[in-house]
Formats: sequence, C-alpha cells, structure tokens
Amino acid sequence: VDLSADFEDVVGPGSTRAIGQIVVTLTALPEVQGVRFAVEGEPIEVTSLDPDRGTVSVVNACDYAELLAEPLGETTQVSPNQEEILETRRNDLREACEP
Repeated sequence: VDLSADFEDVVGPGSTRAIGQIVVTLTALPEVQGVRFAVEGEPIEVTSLDPDRGTVSVVNACDYAELLAEPLGETTQVSPNQEEILETRRNDLREACEP
C-alpha cells in the first residue's frame, strides 16, 4: 500500500489504528496474505501489535486482530448484518492467529 506523505501527519495510536484498519480490510481478501507499506513510494516499517514482532516490513491480520473489539452492546452503531460480518471475521482471526 503506497500512502501519500500526509500519512506521516498521523501519529501514535491513530497511526496504528489506521494501519490496522487497512491491513484487516485487505487481508479479508483471500488473495492477500500480508501487507507492505510505503509513503510516496519509499518502503516503511510499521509496528505490529504483536509484542513478539515489533516493527516489521510486512504485516498481516494477526498483527492487528485485537483491534476488532467485541461489540459494546446497545452503544454499537452497526447494523445486525455488519455485526454478523464482524463476528465472523473475529472468529476467523481467533482461529488463524492462535499461537
């Protein structure tokens, strides 16, 4: 994924969440196993949320699975269909990412 230089303005937890969202979305496609990032064509390393991996050049859904939080009950603003899709993805990642 090649991002614009504007991405460098996103720092801290916001950057991790943005990267995680991209990775979890792209790896939902069966042909995508991992994601490399670049800014303006220059490869960058990103931080995995897996403490055993640290900063790496290729990440996958298991690196950000914890970002797919469990629903918050009545405060969750997603449709039943969206919640079903999220629950399926959570379950798939739990199975795929087991140590």
